[in-house]
Amino acid sequence: MLNGSFAVSGRAQFIRESLIGIQYVISLTLIVCALFIHLQNRYISRFDMGFDQEYLIQVRLSEAMAVRDDLRYKQRLLEHPDIVDVAFTQQKFVSDDIKPNLGVSYHGKHYYHYLLQVSYNFPALIGIHATQGRDFRASDELRTDDRSAWMFNESAARMMDLEVGSEIEGVPIVGIFPDLHFESMYYPIKPMGFLVSPKGEWHIQFPLIFSYIKARGNDLPGVIAHIRQTLQEIDPAYPAEIQFFDQTLKELYRQSRNQSLMVTLFSLMAVLLAIVGIFGLVVFESQGRAKEIALRRVMGATVHEILWMFNRGFVRIVLLCFVIAVPVSWFGVRIWLQNFAYKTPIYAWVFLVAFLMVLILTLLTVTFQSYRSATTNPTHSLRK
Repeated sequence: MLNGSFAVSGRAQFIRESLIGIQYVISLTLIVCALFIHLQNRYISRFDMGFDQEYLIQVRLSEAMAVRDDLRYKQRLLEHPDIVDVAFTQQKFVSDDIKPNLGVSYHGKHYYHYLLQVSYNFPALIGIHATQGRDFRASDELRTDDRSAWMFNESAARMMDLEVGSEIEGVPIVGIFPDLHFESMYYPIKPMGFLVSPKGEWHIQFPLIFSYIKARGNDLPGVIAHIRQTLQEIDPAYPAEIQFFDQTLKELYRQSRNQSLMVTLFSLMAVLLAIVGIFGLVVFESQGRAKEIALRRVMGATVHEILWMFNRGFVRIVLLCFVIAVPVSWFGVRIWLQNFAYKTPIYAWVFLVAFLMVLILTLLTVTFQSYRSATTNPTHSLRK
């Protein structure tokens, strides 16, 4: 269809440029999206979660070990000079898994908040201390009256107007601690409480199966080896599940990282296809305008002027496509970022970077392909 007279007609030229333009819009949109996904991943990886996660190791225990051998396990681990402390929780501390959502009555009103049962030293192990009231004490786990103790975050304190020293259904509130993130950045901070219960029947029914180990960082391979050896000694049949805390966080954002990889690959493919299309279009125009180029050279046109003649049309196309791609990509990025409660700003410079990337690649491709035509002896073309 693009052969003969139609191939050199204005309509054919418009079709070719339109196809290139569509590829440009797709390329620019995908590049912008890929850059913002990368920025969001970097943003959440550097976001302050409100607690100390450095050299924090998470180990899941068997229920039998959590009930019968937790003290032996802790004492054995603390024999290593680079292990600072060991604490326990009923569930994984930071995860997007379903957590217990407890309904309680306080001052005549009913509220819901998240619950995490912990050992008394868990808040201190992750660097959390009460801003009102007191921290948990070892005596909270050694009580003989089966009375538990609460510490709530500031969000729960605001929601329920909590007072330190008061009780929720018979359980005293001993302290209020700063808000922290116990879920991924997809979700806002929610009201939650730490609960410490005396060792006994409650711990048998709801064992603290996750242990958190705080290390100094001087000999991490040695620390991991010591943890493995301890688990092997106490429960050799149970497979060890040892993770540095940053690995746990990476699992929360695996989907986002996969999206980043996929969009980046599609961006590269779209740019490559656009460059191939440009290459072919320049070849076609070079052949069709060979005599025009020769005449311009004879009339005194320089090589730079010939190269600009080829480039300016594509610069115009890139500019037009950029104007179209900006609102499209902005809308797509804005919709995607709504999945996160905490998100990177939509920077204007990202759009400019995408534009410059495509523009530079275009200019290099056009210049590379048209340079031969611009430097060919004009007499050769005029004789044909």
